[in-house]
Amino acid sequence: MLQWFKKKSPPVLSPQEGYDLWAPSYAQESNPIKDLSNKFVQSALPNLRGKSVLDVGCGTGHFCVHATDHHASQVIGVDFSQVMIDQASKNCPSARFYCGDISTLTLGEKPVDVIICALVIGHIENISTTFARFSSLLKTGGHLILTDFHPVLTQQNAKRTFKNSKTQEVIEIKHYLHSLEEIKHLLESSCFRIERLEEPQWNNLPVVYGLRAIKI
Repeated sequence: MLQWFKKKSPPVLSPQEGYDLWAPSYAQESNPIKDLSNKFVQSALPNLRGKSVLDVGCGTGHFCVHATDHHASQVIGVDFSQVMIDQASKNCPSARFYCGDISTLTLGEKPVDVIICALVIGHIENISTTFARFSSLLKTGGHLILTDFHPVLTQQNAKRTFKNSKTQEVIEIKHYLHSLEEIKHLLESSCFRIERLEEPQWNNLPVVYGLRAIKI
């Protein structure tokens, strides 16, 4: 959800707290940020037949289901929120799920062919560690598909928010500003080459960015 707040700011929760609350309604909700992110990911994914796929920030399992439907050989999902993981496990029972921070989580898996990371990076303060972790988890020649809240929005004081489905209260989830220049530099430092970069707009403003990078 995209909002600019001129009055009293909403309560700010950690990603784990926020997505635990958002989980019951998350899959059914539609907004420009989520919709444009999903559209980019689906357009940027390679052929998944026979490929191993890791979805970092898998939420309720949308892309895990997509990967399974497109004949991936192995599907793994990771998320901060156990409530999200519980729903993802029901939605995609053939996948393997882990709850925790991908930067420190031990998966016990072999390197994968594809990593999806949609609308997550802005919730992580030290993304250099995260990108280094992506590099170690991805096969050489494998693809990273990455999207996030556009830094232009953060610079204009837009917030990462949702509405609590039980109380109707607007909640903000903690978010950090990472410029596209920082993203590009850290990816290159972690042995990635960016193949594609897009900045989809809504109301004439870039609201997300999406990129596909290859591990070299």
